[in-house]
Amino acid sequence: MDAMDAIIEEVPNPPAIADLFGLVAARPGSSLLDADPWATNHWRATCFGYDPFLTFSAKGQEITILREGRLSRLTGDPFRHLQTLLRQFGDITHVREFPAAGAIGYFGYDLRHHLEILPAVAVDDLGLPDCVIHFYDLLFWFEPGTGRLLVTSSGLPLPPGADRERRARERLQEGLDLIRQARLIARSTPPDLPHTEAPLESNMSKAYYFKALEAVLEYIAAGDIYQANISQRFATHFSGDPWALYRRLRTRFPASFGAYLHCGPFHVLSNSPERFLLVEGNRISTCPIKGTHPRGMTLEDDARIIGHLRRDPKERAEHVMIVDLERNDLGRICRVGSVHVEQFETIETYHTLHHMVSTVAGILDEGADPIDCLRATFPGGSITGAPKIRAMEVIDEVEPTARGLYTGAIGFIGFSGAMELNVAIRTAIVTGRRIYFQTGGGIVADSSPIREYEETLLKAETFFRTLGVGAGFGR
Repeated sequence: MDAMDAIIEEVPNPPAIADLFGLVAARPGSSLLDADPWATNHWRATCFGYDPFLTFSAKGQEITILREGRLSRLTGDPFRHLQTLLRQFGDITHVREFPAAGAIGYFGYDLRHHLEILPAVAVDDLGLPDCVIHFYDLLFWFEPGTGRLLVTSSGLPLPPGADRERRARERLQEGLDLIRQARLIARSTPPDLPHTEAPLESNMSKAYYFKALEAVLEYIAAGDIYQANISQRFATHFSGDPWALYRRLRTRFPASFGAYLHCGPFHVLSNSPERFLLVEGNRISTCPIKGTHPRGMTLEDDARIIGHLRRDPKERAEHVMIVDLERNDLGRICRVGSVHVEQFETIETYHTLHHMVSTVAGILDEGADPIDCLRATFPGGSITGAPKIRAMEVIDEVEPTARGLYTGAIGFIGFSGAMELNVAIRTAIVTGRRIYFQTGGGIVADSSPIREYEETLLKAETFFRTLGVGAGFGR
């Protein structure tokens, strides 16, 4: 193994990924990016890692790095420090079509404060890190289309040489042993979760939500903004197993870009339908969602509803604004003239709703790396509004609590430069015997407050059903 290579092992007839990852799901630092093979768009592969050799986290200007049991603290811009760390391991390249080593984690919405001068009025009542990124030397890649399982082992964080090669082979063997252990487990089904009688709460009453929308509509009428994405956050008691809850959610209501992160004192459960960024070589793309209608009771109902969504002037206006915003964001880091719309206003259908989706792509400027891409585009325009900076100011004014992780991004950054992130919507945080999840929608000039409120409930429906709470909430 030379300085640029890692070891790869292809595993025939692999065990179920849920059973395999389930063996390590309870370990702090374990991360899973979970593709739905039946979706139109999804993660390029299901990927997971455990026992990270380094964990990077930040809160405001305070940065914590846990590296092989040693804790260090820094202050400053987390994007800059993370970029420096990622570049330290850039001598590991792709193995076949997948990165051989990389990091999995989340970037919370409030990292926006490192990109723009913005107010911070909303209360940060959860106080969770703005980002948590785990660095892995051993990764498992499951390709939904072919059923292949690849295990990659890089030997990091050791420098190139015989010791790195030895570590890579030892860690690969650990991974193969885990697979053998999983083969001994009969394919399991998600356990039933006890029905909870705990009340469902929101950070906004219905009256508060309507008042917030009135303020947003006044800003739109005054010409301050064209659109803003306004959300409400739900919470209830939860003291069960977060991995069991995630499995139940994904079995019943799978979406394109699932993720499960064990961040020590809290867990992240994502069932996102939206890709934020995909970086492959010098190509970057984003797939904003704007426009939502509920599912029908029959196929005929669905066809009628989809037709209405395609023709709805409010939904289309909302969508076009965000596609233009994303074109502008990509233009900040792409070659002049390369940004284009590859797909426009396609419809993706999920268990409870239909979404309108477009794909915007471009060719990156020479030397642009994943953190440069994040700096240019974060947070995604589909969950802020237009113009983006003023929309974020309005969001902070009308939403009572800080968003934290919600509407940030979750995903993978390869040490060799590849990146794939979702938009952290339909995403829950389990912490302190409580579960929190947040949903919103884009407000434009002709938005109906009652319809927008109902849309937030529709988008939360999969969590309501999985938890057994919220029937009739707010109606």
